[in-house]
Amino acid sequence: NSFGYYTLAATLAGVAYIFSTAFNSVLFPRMTAYFSAKDEIGLERIHTASLCVVSSTLALLCCAVFSFKTLLLSVLFAPEIAAGVSRVVAILMVGTSLQALLIVPFALQLATKWTTLAFRLNVAAIPFILLTLPLLVDRLGAQGAAWLWLSYNVYSVVLTFCFVCRRHPYLTAGVFACLKVTVLSVLAGSLFFGVVRIVCDLATDRNYQLAGVMLAIMMAGLVSLLFNRKSLLAFK
Repeated sequence: NSFGYYTLAATLAGVAYIFSTAFNSVLFPRMTAYFSAKDEIGLERIHTASLCVVSSTLALLCCAVFSFKTLLLSVLFAPEIAAGVSRVVAILMVGTSLQALLIVPFALQLATKWTTLAFRLNVAAIPFILLTLPLLVDRLGAQGAAWLWLSYNVYSVVLTFCFVCRRHPYLTAGVFACLKVTVLSVLAGSLFFGVVRIVCDLATDRNYQLAGVMLAIMMAGLVSLLFNRKSLLAFK
């Protein structure tokens, strides 16, 4: 049963990746054009903007999942299934969000005709995954697989951005801007959704609770867009 719950949780966590893939069709042609024109300023601007927008949105999404997963899952599934999915969905959501963030450097690598980095990182990770997965699953069950997924994506994000900044030093400032935006979004999202959760717990009707959660998520998304409005101008 635990791995059935893992499958359901992975499906829900895939929302983060679905969101980010829409950026690829926008990023790749623009990055290719800037790189072909040797326009480092334009490439740096679109790289920084996309990182900030994606990281801010995904950070808020993860905060919402951590805060409201019990309520949201109780609407979607029977109590037993919701409890099983709840144990792994937040871990998988963070891991998938990190992978979704990699859409930006992946587009950059394709645009700059640098196609070996992701391949080499994955080849290096495969032996570790094959050796570690059975041990973690044996000790922790489905949670072990979820933690390995998160660890793999942390490894991929850290090394990808390290190598990208090493190859293209002018993009380093954008990576630090992304880190700053992510930290601020997590802090703000945790505080905001924490307050909303306390307020929602005062309501006895689950429909009112769910309506409050949906309203809070939409408000957070709107605030995120306003906060990143300068970054969004880079896509015009």
